[in-house]
This record gives sequence, C-alpha cells and structure tokens, in this order.
Amino acid sequence: MGARRNGVEQTHVNDINYILKYTIDSSAFHIFKLNNWIDEYNSRQKNNISTLDILNKLYKKNCAIWFNAHGDLCYRLSLDGDTIVSSWKKIGYVFHNLFGLDIEVKKYGYGKPVAKPIDHKKLDKLKYTIYINELIMVEKEIFYPKIKREFCKKDRLFHKNIFKPTRFMTQNEVCHYESKYSIILQYIYHLSNYNRERFNYIINWLANMFNNLTKSCVALILIGKKESGRDILFNDIIKPLFGFQYCIEIDDNDLEVKHFDKLFKDKIFYNFNEISHEAIDKKTKNICKEVIESNVVFIEKNYKESYQETKIFAQTLITTSKPYTPIIDTSRLNYTIFNIKQNLEEMPIQDGIKVKRLHQYIKDDLNNFVLFLKSFKVDISLANQPFDKDDKNIMLDCNKDIYEIFIEAIKTEDKEYFKKVKDDTALYKGLLYDFDRDRVNQANLAKYFSIIYPEEPIMHTKTLLKKLRELDDKFFNHNNIKSSNGKQFFIIL
Repeated sequence: MGARRNGVEQTHVNDINYILKYTIDSSAFHIFKLNNWIDEYNSRQKNNISTLDILNKLYKKNCAIWFNAHGDLCYRLSLDGDTIVSSWKKIGYVFHNLFGLDIEVKKYGYGKPVAKPIDHKKLDKLKYTIYINELIMVEKEIFYPKIKREFCKKDRLFHKNIFKPTRFMTQNEVCHYESKYSIILQYIYHLSNYNRERFNYIINWLANMFNNLTKSCVALILIGKKESGRDILFNDIIKPLFGFQYCIEIDDNDLEVKHFDKLFKDKIFYNFNEISHEAIDKKTKNICKEVIESNVVFIEKNYKESYQETKIFAQTLITTSKPYTPIIDTSRLNYTIFNIKQNLEEMPIQDGIKVKRLHQYIKDDLNNFVLFLKSFKVDISLANQPFDKDDKNIMLDCNKDIYEIFIEAIKTEDKEYFKKVKDDTALYKGLLYDFDRDRVNQANLAKYFSIIYPEEPIMHTKTLLKKLRELDDKFFNHNNIKSSNGKQFFIIL
C-alpha cells in the first residue's frame, strides 16, 4: 500500500489533484441573486427620502415589498419567508411592531426630493410614505430556478421566483479551492471505481447542475448494493446542496399512487430508487421517460381527463441494486450507467473513520466541496452526452425483454424478484429451498413466470423452455440438468 496523506492513499490524492489541475476556473460560478427587487428602485430613485430610504431599510432587514396584479400589497419578512398579502393599512402596523418604523402606504404620488443632506441618525424617528405607484408590480409567482434571480422583469411587469436557493448557492465567497483532502471527492472517486475519466464525468455532471441549475439530458444510473454507499450521493450531498424540499426520492409506492402532477412538479432533483417492474405499466414508464428526457411534459391531473403542462427542471439520478430498471430503454442514449464494484468499507478513507461516522464527515466537508463546485470549469457538452465507456452492457431493459430479466433473476438467485410467488406458500418455500442448493426446479419455471407476469399468455413448460434456450442455451441445456428424487433441476453455478 502506498504512502498516506490524511489517511488517504497517496495515489488517490495524486489522481484527484491531477484532474483538478485542468478544471479550476474561479470565474465560472454565478451567485443566485436574492432580494433583487431593490435594484429596480435604486436604478430609478434618487435623493427620495419618502421612498428610497425606507425601501433600503426594508432591504437591509431582508424584507421585500411589492404589489400584485390584483392590487394587493404583498411582502415577506425574511429571505426564505412566505409571501404575505396585506391591506395597505395593516402593513404599517406590522413594520412598526417589528422594526419600530412609522410607515404608511398611499395610492398615488411621488416622494419629495431632499434639498439638504440627510441626518441618518434621525431617520428611524421619521414618518415614511410609500406610494403604490412606486412599487414594482408582480404579475405572478413562478418556479424557475435557472434564471438565478428572485424577481425577473418581463415587459413592464415582474415575476417572482418561488424557488428558494440553499445557503450554499448564495454564498458570495471568492472561489479559491485548494486541492486538499476532501472526503466527498474521495467518496465520488469510490463511485467511479477509481477511474479518472469516470470521476471527472460524475463531478462535471453534478457541477453543471449546481452552477447552472439547468438539467442535462443525461440521467446518471448507479448500480450497486446498499453496502456500496450509492445512496450517500443523493441523501448526504445532493439534498443539502440543492434543497431538501426540491429533491425527491421516488420508489414503487410513489409510482403506484400515480399522483404524477404532485410528484414531478417544482423539483430540481429526482432519485428513482430501486424501481421494480411490479410498479411500472406502459403509461407510467412513458411518463418517467418524458420527465427524464424532456423540459416540458403533459401530465394528467389527479385522475381527471385533463392534462396540464408541467415544466421539468429536475436532474435525474437512478439508483438500483439490480441489473435492470424498468423506467428506461437501454437502446436510448440518455443514460450513463456506472456499476459500483466495491463496498464502502473498502474505500481507503482515513484510519479510524468508521462507515457510520462517514455521514458526519461528509456533512462537515460540504462547505469545502461547494467551493470546489463553484470553481469547477463545467464542460456543458460533456454533461449532455452519455459517457462512452460506461457499463451499459450489464443493464437489461425490463420491458424490452422480460425473459432476459427472468433468466438473470434465476442465475443471481434474486429472492426479491420472486416475492410475488410468496402468495403460494409451498411454491415459494420450495424455490428458497432450491436456491439454497444453487438450483431451480425445471417443472416450476412456468408457474414462476405466470405469477410474476400475469399479463403474459400462460405457457406450457416446454414452450417457455424453448424461449429461454433461445436466449441462454448454455444454462438451460440438458447438460446442465441434474435429477434428484425424480425431479429435474437446472444447476446455478
């Protein structure tokens, strides 16, 4: 084993530093602009004590004030506060109670210019007037993360972006990342099987979404057991960086309920986790493919025969322990598939760090990692194309060939795949008994297949075996059969 630096094998540190040497660009990141409503006033108001000074005071207290297209006065009291609709009179009570400011709102008029220098020490004791015609008018609220602003002007009206960036997105720090030991970078290097090109691809894919808040047309699929640590990427890194309320893990139950309008709307990261074929029908698969690949989809609204246009901003991560996921077609070019070969315990992290403590170490490293992401020179072209040396060869398409999946489940003794057989207690008990002896009963194959795929025509064992032999003649060959107690079994090597 090579020398260690902070508990990490030096060869791995050198690899990461080698990659970073070519990708750092401290000017690449654009900060999300919150509270930018004040920019409009600063650009058009001059020495106006009646409007500009009081609005600047509210701005410094992280408040915002505007009126909507219905003529209602609106405000929020903090950067992440909800929009409050108020009458013109009541808002004065609120600001006086919270900040001790005497404010009134009038319909029309203009503040008078100040003829002499202002004594700012006496400003808090003054009575301020805000004229409604001097406020910006917000036509509607929208969810639109990639504009990187809270208020955006369209023609003469404004839209308010209801997306609320995380503190990591609004840190206006100088992005000078030093290539030092990072537990998160080391973890991502683990996901890439310690391959430089794969490591760079994952980092670029993630940095593109963080810096631009614009989804790429490529979903990342990570295949690995729970022990591989594949779930850490979404739960411990992506969620806090992008916002817990905008990151959703989607499982079988979510897809079976079919409330797609609520499931996919106003999100910036999807994680399809351990999706099985039982939860997928043709309609569900088509919707999932659309939200992964498209920017706009039409989704049925709560089982009603009406469809609403839904804009999709979310990047997609798919995690699975199986060599198949039924929401994709492997023939399509919108997926990069990485098979994680090692368990997390094999990751060469600092001596004495247990896997159960790794979550805290990753949490402590997030600020450092964010500086790295902000400094990373994103290759947008690379983020929008699949990795040409991935592991597509191990991925089976669930709907393309259910027989291939059936064969793979038998050969890998996948008990989870055969869970539908549990309804027949004796049959399932016999299956588990055979799996423990690395075999499968030839006579029961058609029964298993019919239970798992009830929508398929019922086949005789001989007909099913003919189909299976066309796909894997070696396994279902007569030479791979052994007899026991008058029964014939295919041997699982």
